[in-house]
Amino acid sequence: MIIPGILEKDFAEVVNKIELVENFTTMIQIDIADGKLVEGETFLEIERVEEIKTKAKIEIHLMVENPLKYLLKKIQNISRICAQIEAESFVEDFINIGKDFGYETGLSLNPETEVRKLDKFLNKIDYVQFMTIVPGKQGNPFVYNVLAKINQFRQLYPKMPVQVDGGIDAKTLPLVLETGVRDVVIGSHLFNQSDIRDAYIKFSNGVLL
Repeated sequence: MIIPGILEKDFAEVVNKIELVENFTTMIQIDIADGKLVEGETFLEIERVEEIKTKAKIEIHLMVENPLKYLLKKIQNISRICAQIEAESFVEDFINIGKDFGYETGLSLNPETEVRKLDKFLNKIDYVQFMTIVPGKQGNPFVYNVLAKINQFRQLYPKMPVQVDGGIDAKTLPLVLETGVRDVVIGSHLFNQSDIRDAYIKFSNGVLL
Protein backbone atom coordinates (compact mmCIF):
# COMPACT_ATOMS: atom_id res chain seq x y z
CA MET A 1 0.00 0.00 0.00
CA ILE A 2 1.17 3.50 -0.82
CA ILE A 3 0.63 5.88 2.11
CA PRO A 4 0.80 9.65 1.53
CA GLY A 5 3.09 11.21 4.15
CA ILE A 6 2.51 14.71 5.54
CA LEU A 7 5.13 16.70 7.47
CA GLU A 8 4.02 20.27 8.10
CA LYS A 9 4.52 23.01 10.68
CA ASP A 10 1.12 24.54 9.91
CA PHE A 11 -1.86 22.42 10.94
CA ALA A 12 -4.01 24.07 8.26
CA GLU A 13 -1.57 22.75 5.65
CA VAL A 14 -1.91 19.25 7.11
CA VAL A 15 -5.67 19.48 6.58
CA ASN A 16 -5.18 20.86 3.07
CA LYS A 17 -2.93 17.98 2.07
CA ILE A 18 -5.34 15.42 3.50
CA GLU A 19 -8.08 16.91 1.34
CA LEU A 20 -5.84 16.45 -1.71
CA VAL A 21 -5.52 12.68 -1.23
CA GLU A 22 -8.38 11.42 0.96
CA ASN A 23 -10.61 10.42 -1.95
CA PHE A 24 -8.19 7.84 -3.34
CA THR A 25 -6.14 6.56 -0.41
CA THR A 26 -7.16 4.46 2.58
CA MET A 27 -4.32 5.52 4.92
CA ILE A 28 -2.51 8.83 5.48
CA GLN A 29 0.55 9.29 7.69
CA ILE A 30 1.00 12.53 9.65
CA ASP A 31 4.45 13.23 11.07
CA ILE A 32 4.90 14.95 14.41
CA ALA A 33 8.45 16.13 15.10
CA ASP A 34 9.58 18.13 18.13
CA GLY A 35 12.95 19.34 16.83
CA LYS A 36 14.72 17.41 19.61
CA LEU A 37 14.91 13.79 18.53
CA VAL A 38 15.23 14.81 14.87
CA GLU A 39 16.02 18.00 13.00
CA GLY A 40 12.96 20.08 12.18
CA GLU A 41 9.67 20.72 13.96
CA THR A 42 6.06 20.24 12.91
CA PHE A 43 2.78 21.14 14.58
CA LEU A 44 2.73 19.42 17.97
CA GLU A 45 -0.91 19.61 19.10
CA ILE A 46 -1.80 15.98 18.42
CA GLU A 47 -5.26 16.49 19.94
CA ARG A 48 -6.10 18.67 16.92
CA VAL A 49 -6.14 15.53 14.79
CA GLU A 50 -9.64 15.01 16.20
CA GLU A 51 -10.70 18.06 14.17
CA ILE A 52 -9.85 16.30 10.91
CA LYS A 53 -12.89 14.91 9.16
CA THR A 54 -11.84 12.28 6.64
CA LYS A 55 -12.84 8.79 5.59
CA ALA A 56 -9.17 7.83 5.29
CA LYS A 57 -7.46 6.17 8.24
CA ILE A 58 -4.81 8.24 9.99
CA GLU A 59 -1.42 7.02 11.11
CA ILE A 60 0.73 9.19 13.38
CA HIS A 61 4.52 8.97 13.23
CA LEU A 62 6.00 10.40 16.41
CA MET A 63 9.53 11.67 15.79
CA VAL A 64 9.75 13.04 19.30
CA GLU A 65 11.98 12.76 22.35
CA ASN A 66 9.13 11.66 24.64
CA PRO A 67 6.24 10.00 22.79
CA LEU A 68 4.27 9.59 26.02
CA LYS A 69 3.44 13.32 25.92
CA TYR A 70 1.33 12.57 22.85
CA LEU A 71 -0.52 9.62 24.36
CA LEU A 72 -2.49 11.41 27.08
CA LYS A 73 -5.86 10.40 25.59
CA LYS A 74 -7.21 8.18 22.85
CA ILE A 75 -7.90 10.11 19.65
CA GLN A 76 -10.76 8.47 17.82
CA ASN A 77 -9.71 9.03 14.22
CA ILE A 78 -6.17 7.71 14.70
CA SER A 79 -5.87 4.05 13.80
CA ARG A 80 -2.09 3.51 13.75
CA ILE A 81 0.76 5.10 15.64
CA CYS A 82 4.51 4.57 15.66
CA ALA A 83 7.39 6.11 17.58
CA GLN A 84 11.12 6.13 17.02
CA ILE A 85 12.96 3.35 18.84
CA GLU A 86 15.67 5.97 19.50
CA ALA A 87 13.34 7.42 22.19
CA GLU A 88 14.70 4.51 24.17
CA SER A 89 13.56 5.02 27.75
CA PHE A 90 9.94 5.58 26.68
CA VAL A 91 9.49 2.75 24.17
CA GLU A 92 8.06 0.11 26.49
CA ASP A 93 5.43 2.44 27.93
CA PHE A 94 4.64 3.82 24.47
CA ILE A 95 3.84 0.34 23.20
CA ASN A 96 1.71 -0.53 26.23
CA ILE A 97 -0.32 2.69 26.12
CA GLY A 98 -0.72 2.58 22.35
CA LYS A 99 -2.09 -0.96 22.56
CA ASP A 100 -4.37 -0.02 25.46
CA PHE A 101 -5.84 2.74 23.30
CA GLY A 102 -6.55 0.21 20.56
CA TYR A 103 -4.07 1.62 18.07
CA GLU A 104 -2.05 -0.54 15.73
CA THR A 105 1.29 0.22 17.33
CA GLY A 106 4.67 0.17 15.63
CA LEU A 107 8.28 1.19 16.01
CA SER A 108 10.34 3.16 13.52
CA LEU A 109 14.12 3.13 13.35
CA ASN A 110 16.61 5.55 11.86
CA PRO A 111 19.10 4.48 9.17
CA GLU A 112 22.01 4.16 11.61
CA THR A 113 20.12 2.13 14.24
CA GLU A 114 20.88 -1.58 14.56
CA VAL A 115 18.03 -3.91 13.60
CA ARG A 116 18.58 -6.09 16.66
CA LYS A 117 17.42 -3.24 18.91
CA LEU A 118 13.92 -4.25 17.86
CA ASP A 119 14.24 -7.83 19.11
CA LYS A 120 12.79 -7.47 22.59
CA PHE A 121 9.76 -5.51 21.35
CA LEU A 122 8.70 -7.58 18.36
CA ASN A 123 6.24 -9.78 20.26
CA LYS A 124 4.37 -6.65 21.38
CA ILE A 125 4.09 -4.50 18.24
CA ASP A 126 2.09 -4.70 15.01
CA TYR A 127 4.59 -3.41 12.46
CA VAL A 128 8.08 -1.97 11.94
CA GLN A 129 8.93 1.14 9.94
CA PHE A 130 12.38 1.63 8.44
CA MET A 131 13.43 5.22 7.81
CA THR A 132 15.29 5.43 4.52
CA ILE A 133 16.30 9.05 5.07
CA VAL A 134 17.74 10.90 8.04
CA PRO A 135 14.39 12.07 9.42
CA GLY A 136 13.31 15.62 10.13
CA LYS A 137 12.30 17.08 6.81
CA GLN A 138 10.98 15.87 3.49
CA GLY A 139 13.43 15.84 0.61
CA ASN A 140 16.45 14.41 2.48
CA PRO A 141 18.47 11.94 0.37
CA PHE A 142 17.70 8.22 0.33
CA VAL A 143 20.06 6.07 2.44
CA TYR A 144 20.68 2.99 0.30
CA ASN A 145 22.31 0.78 2.94
CA VAL A 146 18.97 0.57 4.76
CA LEU A 147 17.82 -1.83 2.03
CA ALA A 148 20.23 -4.47 3.32
CA LYS A 149 18.87 -3.96 6.83
CA ILE A 150 15.33 -4.50 5.60
CA ASN A 151 16.34 -7.71 3.85
CA GLN A 152 18.15 -8.87 6.99
CA PHE A 153 15.12 -8.11 9.14
CA ARG A 154 12.67 -9.83 6.80
CA GLN A 155 14.82 -12.97 6.81
CA LEU A 156 14.81 -12.99 10.61
CA TYR A 157 11.14 -12.04 11.03
CA PRO A 158 9.26 -12.85 7.80
CA LYS A 159 5.80 -12.48 9.38
CA MET A 160 6.29 -8.97 10.77
CA PRO A 161 4.72 -6.30 8.51
CA VAL A 162 7.33 -3.79 7.31
CA GLN A 163 6.82 -0.19 6.21
CA VAL A 164 9.36 2.14 4.60
CA ASP A 165 9.40 5.93 4.90
CA GLY A 166 11.65 8.49 3.27
CA GLY A 167 13.17 9.46 -0.05
CA ILE A 168 10.85 7.35 -2.18
CA ASP A 169 10.85 8.38 -5.85
CA ALA A 170 11.02 6.80 -9.30
CA LYS A 171 14.56 5.57 -8.70
CA THR A 172 14.16 4.19 -5.17
CA LEU A 173 10.63 2.76 -5.25
CA PRO A 174 11.52 -0.41 -7.20
CA LEU A 175 14.48 -1.06 -4.89
CA VAL A 176 12.20 -0.81 -1.87
CA LEU A 177 9.51 -3.00 -3.43
CA GLU A 178 12.12 -5.70 -4.14
CA THR A 179 12.56 -6.14 -0.38
CA GLY A 180 8.94 -7.26 -0.09
CA VAL A 181 7.74 -4.55 2.28
CA ARG A 182 4.00 -4.16 2.88
CA ASP A 183 3.64 -0.36 2.91
CA VAL A 184 5.56 2.58 1.46
CA VAL A 185 5.16 6.15 2.71
CA ILE A 186 5.65 8.81 0.01
CA GLY A 187 5.71 12.50 0.89
CA SER A 188 7.21 15.22 -1.27
CA HIS A 189 7.54 13.12 -4.41
CA LEU A 190 3.79 12.54 -4.34
CA PHE A 191 2.57 15.98 -3.32
CA ASN A 192 4.91 17.75 -5.75
CA GLN A 193 3.30 16.06 -8.76
CA SER A 194 0.98 18.14 -10.92
CA ASP A 195 -1.65 15.37 -10.80
CA ILE A 196 -1.44 13.82 -7.35
CA ARG A 197 -4.19 11.27 -7.91
CA ASP A 198 -2.62 10.01 -11.12
CA ALA A 199 0.78 9.81 -9.44
CA TYR A 200 -0.69 7.86 -6.51
CA ILE A 201 -2.33 5.35 -8.84
CA LYS A 202 0.88 4.89 -10.82
CA PHE A 203 2.91 4.38 -7.64
CA SER A 204 0.34 1.89 -6.38
CA ASN A 205 0.55 -0.05 -9.66
CA GLY A 206 4.33 0.00 -9.63
CA VAL A 207 4.47 2.38 -12.58
CA LEU A 208 7.38 4.74 -12.16
CA LEU A 209 7.21 8.47 -12.75
